[in-house]
This record gives sequence, structure tokens and C-alpha cells, in this order.
Amino acid sequence: MPLYALFFVVVAGSVLTLSRWRYGLYVAVVIVAFQDPVRKLAPGAAGYLVLATTPVLLSTIVALIGSRRFWWRDLATNFPAIDRAMAYFVLACVPPVLISATYGPGSWMLTLLGIFSYGTLLMMIVVGYHFPKNTKSIRQFLGFYCIVTSVMLIGGPMQYFDLWPDSPLLGTEALDMDWIRHGSGYIIKMIAGFYRSPDVMGWHAAAVMMISFVLAMTARGPTRWIWLLLGATAAFPLLICGRRKMVYMIPAFFVAMTALQLMAGGQSKILTRIGLIVVPLASLWIGQVWMGQDSEQIRYYTENPQDVQSQFQQHGFESLITTHRQAGFLGSGMGVATPGSHQLQVTRPRVWQESGPSRVLVELGVPGLLALVFLLATILRSAWQVTRTHLRAQSPVAGYALGLLAFFIANVSGLIISGQILADAFVATFLGLSVGLVLAMARVSVPAREELNRAVNPPGLPNRAEGIPSMRSSS
Repeated sequence: MPLYALFFVVVAGSVLTLSRWRYGLYVAVVIVAFQDPVRKLAPGAAGYLVLATTPVLLSTIVALIGSRRFWWRDLATNFPAIDRAMAYFVLACVPPVLISATYGPGSWMLTLLGIFSYGTLLMMIVVGYHFPKNTKSIRQFLGFYCIVTSVMLIGGPMQYFDLWPDSPLLGTEALDMDWIRHGSGYIIKMIAGFYRSPDVMGWHAAAVMMISFVLAMTARGPTRWIWLLLGATAAFPLLICGRRKMVYMIPAFFVAMTALQLMAGGQSKILTRIGLIVVPLASLWIGQVWMGQDSEQIRYYTENPQDVQSQFQQHGFESLITTHRQAGFLGSGMGVATPGSHQLQVTRPRVWQESGPSRVLVELGVPGLLALVFLLATILRSAWQVTRTHLRAQSPVAGYALGLLAFFIANVSGLIISGQILADAFVATFLGLSVGLVLAMARVSVPAREELNRAVNPPGLPNRAEGIPSMRSSS
């Protein structure tokens, strides 16, 4: 019964999205919350349910393209550098596509999987650019995600305290998996809760903490403290997941946000930000103290901090050298190292790459890696220019731009060590949306304070009713 209910939500959501494309993102949040519990209850724990959000996301993209004749030109006109970088990346992908599609019977499935993986992230940047009508629409979506996900994160503490020991919904026994990690003289039991792996639960817990902080930073009155407390509740699930890279995303987020604020010349705002930062950091500290220094998870996070540097060196740089020696200048082909590709029983080379940079190199080769780095650098530079403009003007959207850009940077830092989390299409979706929403704020003018509440259309384009008519901070 749960399986059929999920199928109904996917089909109904896809149909609804074709006429109202923004609804697709809300439907995807619901699906990603329940797809793992349903998978654990389904006969054989069907692996294809990991892709349950795919039909809805594709419907969202198709509906956006169908409803906006100039869906790409609108973005390209405001950001011509991104337009050029995207063209270079598409050209660089031609050789990898031809390589993976010609390995043998069925290898075209690897090609499609790889195209979907990269395409989801990049197309969701476009979706994010067109998504906001006003700040209220941004807050509604981000708040909806935080509330729904916070409910599902309850499964982590339930598994940790063994409150529902016989339930297949908690942990990963229903998937024939037992997640553990070996420390120096101890074993860490990794917690997944309602999710299919500790990685996934840890990422969502970290995302709730960061996005809730963005909502708190852009709210006023009691609503601000509600969002801060909601983010604090995600600290315990984050600590018990047993994934260090997920925990470290939180300090990376706050460091990035503080650095961006200082670079924009907003020293006066730093004290206000620090006052808010205390709450989520205190929640992590309280969780650490309550669990105790003897806790395996806490020992793993706090012992051998030099491991972080060695992990960055090993996965971010050394793996590139080894990959180039093995795969050559053009790589092994699109999709061969995409998370989930091992499920495809097709002719393919054996690969071991897990980190983001090494995966891109083995799939796209040196030209593809350089083109993707150039594209991401161009997107980050453009997003930073938008953020800096609003921070200096102290516009009502400055907090959104600052927080969402820091969220994207924190995630990219984690992907350097491991890109396996991108096996979840929703994670790639959220990353693309976050930076796309920042780029969307270029449509808000800042020359004069009285103009902050009207939309600015790209030069040469007619005025559109679906711009951003108001970007006032709304709780």
C-alpha cells in the first residue's frame, strides 16, 4: 500500500507540475521525505525508488521551458559570462558522451545517467533563477523544506535511543546494510533514521541547520527565534549520523558567510550575525556535551583533526594525478563513475573514483574538468557580484543572497572529498536552486532605496508580470 501511494504522488505530482511548474519543487520535497521509508517497506527494497523524484523534476524542467519562451536568454542576457562558460562545457562533454555510448550493448544507459546527473544540477540553476516571484515565495519553499525534513529527522534519535527496535523503517537493516566506521580502538555505529544511509540523513540535517539560519537571519520578531530553534533541533541528528564531512559543513557555512560579509565591507553587520550564529553552534556544543567525550561519534569528530587536511589532499589532488594516469586525457566516458551506475549491468570500465574532482576527471577528461571548473567559477563569481551589490546597498534581499551563496560554498567544499551524496537527485536539485536563487536577485534594482521593491527586467526584454514585484523581508 505505501508503495502504491508513493507511485500515486509521483504521477499526480508530475501531472500537476506540467501546468504549475513551481509546484514540482514542493512535490519533490514530499517525495524525498517518504521515498526511503517506502523503499524499506517495499518487497526487495527496490533500488529504483532512489530516483522517485526524477519524473517530477523532469516535469518541472519541461514545464518551465514550455511556459517561458526565453527561459535561457533571460539568464544569459543578465549573465553573458555564464552563457559563454556553459557553451564551453557543452562542447567539452561531446567526447565523453561518444566514449561511453560506444562501449557496448546498453552502455548508452551510462551516458544518459551521466547527462542526467550533470544536467539536473545545471538546469536547476535555471529553475532557481526563474522561481522567485518575491521574497515570500522564497521563504515559503525554504520553510516548507525545513519543516517537512525536520519531521523526518526524528527517526535519527528514535534509532539512537532504540525507541522502535523492531521497525524496518529505522536504520538500514531492511536494505541489508549495517553502517559502521572503525576508529582508533573503537567502532562507530552510524545512524540513518528514516533515511537510506547516514550520508543522506546527515546532509538533510546539515541543510536544515543552514537553511533555518538563513530564514532566521531574514526574519524579525519571534519568528526569527522559531527558525533558530528549528535549526537547533537538527544538531543531534547531524552529530549521530557519523559522517564527519556533514558535520564540518556547518562551520564551513558560517566561515563562508562571515568572509563574504567582510569582503563586501559589511563589518557593522558582523556583530548581528555573530549573535545569531551562537544559537546553532551552541546546539552542536550542547549535543556534544550531552553525548560525552566517550561517545564514539564525538571521538571520531574531534580526534585527529589533521585527517581533514589529508583527506582534502588525497581526494582533491592526489586522486586527480592517479586518475589522469589511468583514464588518460579524455577520460573514460560520461556516466562511468556517476553514483548509482554500478546498478547498470552493462559493459563499462572499472572505476574507483569517489571524490567530486576525480569523478569529473574520469568521466569528462581534462577538457571537461577544466570546462566545469571554469563554469562553476563563473557562476560563483556572478553570484558573488549579485550578493556584494545587495550587501553594500543593505537591500532586503541581501540576507537571502548571503546565506544561500554560503550554503552552496559549504556543499562544494564537502564534494571535494566525496561526491557520493549526488546520487540523490534532490541534493543536486537543491544545490542548483540555491545558487540560482542568488542569481535571480540580479533582477532587483539597488541604485535607490525606493526602487528596491520593483523588478528589473534584462535589457531589451519586455516587462513580465512574473518578475519579482516585491522583495521585502517577510516572516
